[in-house]
Amino acid sequence: MFTSAGCSLCAALEPSLRLLARDSELELRLFDEHDDPEAWESLAIPGSPYAVVLAQDGEVLSKGTFNSLYQLESLLGPAAVRA
Repeated sequence: MFTSAGCSLCAALEPSLRLLARDSELELRLFDEHDDPEAWESLAIPGSPYAVVLAQDGEVLSKGTFNSLYQLESLLGPAAVRA
């Protein structure tokens, strides 16, 4: 997940991200725009909040912006199908 400290939507989604982080079938990593600029640049992240869903082998399964837990869960869908 790509977030930014100045992003009010990111702050509003924080409880949803904490909920997902407790899921033992997911590995959630957060990349802040200011703390992790290399990750943002290398993947050409257009803005936050943004998610990149990877398979265990590193294959990109889905990616995109999200504005709600529902939208984020839809990005996670391809990973659930592969499990």
